[in-house]
Amino acid sequence: MDAIPLDVLRLIFEHCVEELIYAKTGLRHPIDYILRSTPFALATTCSRWRKLALAAPELWTYILVTDEDDWNAIQRVYEGISRSKSQLLDVTIVLHHCDESRYAAIAKLVSTVLLHGNRIGIRSMHLRLPYKIDRKVCMAALKGPTPQLASLLVCYEPPLVNADHNNAADRDLEDPDDKSSFYLPYAPRLEILELEDTHMSCSPLYCRLDTLRDLTLWSGTSLDQFLDLAKCAFSTLQKLKLAMSWDIPAGVQPVTLPHLTSLTLQGSTPLLHLALTAPRLRHLGLDTGLMSADMSLVIDHFASTVTALEIIEGSAPEDVHVLQAFRQADTVTFTAFRNLGPITPVDWDLVLKEVATSSPPIWPKLASLHLGEGTGKALGDGLLNLVRTRSLQTNNEVDPASTERPAKLAAVELVGSGAPEWLCSSVAHLLARAKV
Repeated sequence: MDAIPLDVLRLIFEHCVEELIYAKTGLRHPIDYILRSTPFALATTCSRWRKLALAAPELWTYILVTDEDDWNAIQRVYEGISRSKSQLLDVTIVLHHCDESRYAAIAKLVSTVLLHGNRIGIRSMHLRLPYKIDRKVCMAALKGPTPQLASLLVCYEPPLVNADHNNAADRDLEDPDDKSSFYLPYAPRLEILELEDTHMSCSPLYCRLDTLRDLTLWSGTSLDQFLDLAKCAFSTLQKLKLAMSWDIPAGVQPVTLPHLTSLTLQGSTPLLHLALTAPRLRHLGLDTGLMSADMSLVIDHFASTVTALEIIEGSAPEDVHVLQAFRQADTVTFTAFRNLGPITPVDWDLVLKEVATSSPPIWPKLASLHLGEGTGKALGDGLLNLVRTRSLQTNNEVDPASTERPAKLAAVELVGSGAPEWLCSSVAHLLARAKV
């Protein structure tokens, strides 16, 4: 290896890290221990490699601290920042289960990293922090310019179910109704934003998020804050996920998102359609707990343009027949949502049985069905009946009372779903027969 010139060896070092960083760009949970250890592995091989690695700031741009680390990891963060010099950083700090005595040190760490990012630049920032931490200190730097920031996730771990979520004595939060406190005043490259319990506000008067294309809001965002965020990014927003429940007041001024193509709903807001318009919507994700009469107006409003429907496991659905609104959907995906709270598993087979026997037909244009990981364990005759009905149908089998003949089901994806082997082979056999 000594025969390799130093300039060539440095390019090899940089390539090792670049491959890993590019693979992680835009991920929701970019925790990569290999990426963090790579520069250390290179630097400890020999004295020649160590000297070269310490002189290559590109190797030290990934900053990671998690609950699994010992507390000396904090010191390594400051060393990494120093060695990265003027390079853009990718920062992941996941410390939501640490001891309360360390909250002050965590807040100082986050503040220091963000201030460094304001001076030099942070490309991506992923924060998962304790709920009771002093978030005024942590978030202060986000009130200033973040000119290089492309991806930002900030999540404060919710308290236990029995804890008092609104106990102001236990947490140091800004008043969520404080209209004078705004964040991200200058973020010209921000593409991905995900927030949970941050109470962050952006002013459409002073903030333009002209590159934001992906927005996810969990708990802790008011309706007004959402509308302000949507107004700041209305010209570019393509993907929106809302896990909030809001009461929509009369006379609310709706926000039109002309480029929004994907919307995911996991919170019950029966009048959401009065506050949000998406004329180009094509993909809709819907929590099974929202399949009820209360949400029928919202579903009817958004369903007319939806061609790809994703059903996400939540609580048991109350009314499967609200899915009849999706008359343009030709692709349907079932997804098992890993919720930390207690949840009764959805009987997917029963849902598919309703789809198979419903008249008028649910999803009359259905051509492709995808069962995600964990959704196929209890599947059986319900899926089989749907495949048999939709793939081998003849004119004699069509309900004479129905004015519409359903499209032929051409593809069913069961790989990784946990479906029993006999069912997988039976579905494959029926689809093969349909092609003859």
